Amino acid sequence: LKIIEVNAAASKKYGYSRAEFLAQALSDLHAEEDNAELLTFLNDCCKSNATSSTRVWLHRQRSGKVFDVQITSCDIQLDAILVRMVLAQDVSPRLRAEAAESVKDRNLRTVLYGMDDPLVVLGPDSKAIFVNAAACQVLGLPDQHLLDPQPPNGDTDPAHPEPLLGSEY
Repeated sequence: LKIIEVNAAASKKYGYSRAEFLAQALSDLHAEEDNAELLTFLNDCCKSNATSSTRVWLHRQRSGKVFDVQITSCDIQLDAILVRMVLAQDVSPRLRAEAAESVKDRNLRTVLYGMDDPLVVLGPDSKAIFVNAAACQVLGLPDQHLLDPQPPNGDTDPAHPEPLLGSEY
């Protein structure tokens, strides 16, 4: 697929002049490891007559640097020709931040679940949002009873719809 137009922001991000950009095929921008998947994706899009799509790909700048881009595309009419308009957003910083947050979350869960001391974390509404195994053992209840607002007998105390801890069960 041929690139028929490009804006200044894309030229700057990828490091190509407008003329250099327009001389390239779509596959030239993709990281080599994505090219086989790109061909399959484009073939599937043609078969399904998809008029729009969004997904993350690896692209390559002129310098050779590979980065993650979210590609959103849709079919439009341009001078009586059906073309696909593409918006490419660099999502590398967001994906790195999400990966770092995921690692922090996994580490925190490892610490919280592995604690020998009982721990119950209450949310702003005073409902239990986390209960570790030690707390369940001390209270003699499985964790779902602490997180479920219904007492085990199925009765609901309208004055206390939040989980009741202790002898109320």
